Amino acid sequence: MTPDVRNLLRHLRVPGLAYRDFRAAAPAPVRRTEQRQGVVTIGLVSLVPSVGRTALCANLIRAFAQAGARAGAVDVDPKGALTAWFGSEGRDPSGCIEHLALERDVLLVDTGSPPPADVLSEADELLVVARPDATCLAAVPQMEALLVRTRMRSWRKPRARWLVNAFDGRRRTDREVLAAMRRALGPRVLATVIQEDRALHDAFLEHRAVRDLAPAAQVVADLDALAKELHPGGRATERHAWVE
Repeated sequence: MTPDVRNLLRHLRVPGLAYRDFRAAAPAPVRRTEQRQGVVTIGLVSLVPSVGRTALCANLIRAFAQAGARAGAVDVDPKGALTAWFGSEGRDPSGCIEHLALERDVLLVDTGSPPPADVLSEADELLVVARPDATCLAAVPQMEALLVRTRMRSWRKPRARWLVNAFDGRRRTDREVLAAMRRALGPRVLATVIQEDRALHDAFLEHRAVRDLAPAAQVVADLDALAKELHPGGRATERHAWVE
């Protein structure tokens, strides 16, 4: 079934909230004394399809682990690519919401394009994924307008930062688009960019982490740097976001 994203994300912030999918098997109860506060959710969003959001989400889980965070992801994309990537390990979070706060420090939410309003309004932080091309650059004003409207309805007013994916510094257009985004968005464009690397694509098709397929690849170092930028020092007070 489709997860109730709003209740899921609100429960992670308020572990005492009682919420259950009554069509799913009831999990064992979690004692309040076992529950942890501080799980932070990051919604990976974009208006433009095929920007590499799902492959990044799958591989960021491993990168967060390297940074000292217990990470996972929730797949709310109707295409279900992330769930398919995890295969038999995939789980519908609606049946085990009470356990998420115990299992994870970081919860990544992989969305479709356009992203659902629940993720935009309820995630602790939004990571807008964009490729360094004219289509993504042209979508910046529309995405910013959508974020402003969402923040006006959200008491949390989630932060939104931008990540440039599949960047090749040898291409003049990539450099120019990155510079234009930084002029338009300032420090909200993350310092880390993800280099274009065939290894990431190949690993995703094989349902493997790129770290296992090509551990020395530049994209692995980029993912590690991104995890540290989103989760500096692995500190519990700055944790970011579940599916598996």
